[in-house]
Amino acid sequence: MLDCQEMQRFLHSYLDGELFTRDAVEIQSHLDNCSACTALYRNEKLFLDLLRKSIPRSHAPIGLEAKVKQALDTVCRREKPRAWFRRIAVPASAVAVLAGVVVVAMQLFVGNPVVPDIVGAAVATHERYASKSLQLNIHSHEPAEVSRWLQEQAGFTVSLTQAPVKNLNLLGGRLVEVNGQKAVFVAYDVGGHPLSLVITAAQGVKLFGGQEMVDKDVRFYQSSYHGLQTLSWSLEGMAYVFVSDAQELNKQACLICHTSSRDLKSSGGHSAVRSM
Repeated sequence: MLDCQEMQRFLHSYLDGELFTRDAVEIQSHLDNCSACTALYRNEKLFLDLLRKSIPRSHAPIGLEAKVKQALDTVCRREKPRAWFRRIAVPASAVAVLAGVVVVAMQLFVGNPVVPDIVGAAVATHERYASKSLQLNIHSHEPAEVSRWLQEQAGFTVSLTQAPVKNLNLLGGRLVEVNGQKAVFVAYDVGGHPLSLVITAAQGVKLFGGQEMVDKDVRFYQSSYHGLQTLSWSLEGMAYVFVSDAQELNKQACLICHTSSRDLKSSGGHSAVRSM
């Protein structure tokens, strides 16, 4: 197990979702057993969450990058008398460096969109539950009982399959909130690994991810965030997000909501995984 010094070295990589699953599990294991590091983790996470919320979620105008590059090329090609070159060499270099920084920053900003709100909320709720700072409102292994209770609380239909899923144990659920609207959080254990499911109305929800997988008319998005693996999709007016430490667990758990297994393939029977 990692000691406190090693954990703190990797804390920010863990918060940014940059660690491999095995390393992230070691970090989480340390946090589960160290109150001092847990306090540090929560403070850092709170700071990052506040920072993300304060950054405007807008994209650079279409064509801006091309205009910046064109302006930079024009400056570089412009001929200057030798006498003036010494005077403008430093300012021109500074302008070139600044323009390059703008282009790179713009590429990073446009190429790496923020995580969808529902996915961020699902991961945060999963982390709070895993750290025992969030309790379930209903404890039950019976899908019908949990579905009925959640439906009464949320006001929309929550259908959890009655058929057993290999190694999947229902623990219970609770009512949560995503972007000011009601959502449900369902907790599972899969062979000793925590897995959670967040469900809410799909209206106004925008989904995207590191990889897009198409199964007939449904698009699934899988991503890595805060060292956890997520699988999200929308179907029949509802949006779903699985969170666990392995994508294979998320795909297996699709049977929770769908009575027939989805292989995440196109209607032609060929794999339809596309990097985004």
